[in-house]
Amino acid sequence: MLDLVAPEYKSWGDMPYWDSQEFCFNLKDLDRLDTLPTPRLWFQAMRLTPLDKVRCVIVGQDPYPTAGIANGLAFSANTSSFPPTLRNILREWYEDLGLIMPLQGNLTPWAKQGVLLINAYPTVRLGEPASHRKYWQAFLPAVVSALNTQRRIIPYILWGGHARKVEQLIDKVHPVVSSSHPSPLSVSKSFRGSRPFSAVNKILQGLKQEPIDWSLV
Repeated sequence: MLDLVAPEYKSWGDMPYWDSQEFCFNLKDLDRLDTLPTPRLWFQAMRLTPLDKVRCVIVGQDPYPTAGIANGLAFSANTSSFPPTLRNILREWYEDLGLIMPLQGNLTPWAKQGVLLINAYPTVRLGEPASHRKYWQAFLPAVVSALNTQRRIIPYILWGGHARKVEQLIDKVHPVVSSSHPSPLSVSKSFRGSRPFSAVNKILQGLKQEPIDWSLV
């Protein structure tokens, strides 16, 4: 049951996290040349998908650690050369929905549709995956807490063991679509054939909501 007693956050700016020691420290300590992406993109997911517009959440871990690829959206890439994980996502996307394959890996159209593409750790050190994990321990719990205040049902897509740990933070009213991670190391376990995109649209239609237009071209 949705909590109609707890105050509903109106925007991401209502999150107490922004006043936390963790966030204030990160602003000072992580604005360095070897941090990806550029600081103006750290919270691009929130900028493109306002809290009151979120219709689905896809949880990633951290940005691609290669220069020029990360754009502030989980799994999204700025380049026309697809990282292996994104290539697997789009292969499943194509088999699930039969849409025209894009020429680039920028997932901004999803974000503008209300898909929150949020990384647990908004930054990474160049060339070192998961290197900023210790800096952002409270970030994703704060995001989920803000989403829990919303008085509507929001489906989540959780890929891999790391993302699935988030499920314990999600209010039970919100549906979860989960599988193994789309990385080459685990894609064959349960991600391939999981059809997460049509699964989310089926949930939304059952809630009498418009389905998400997952197209990218």
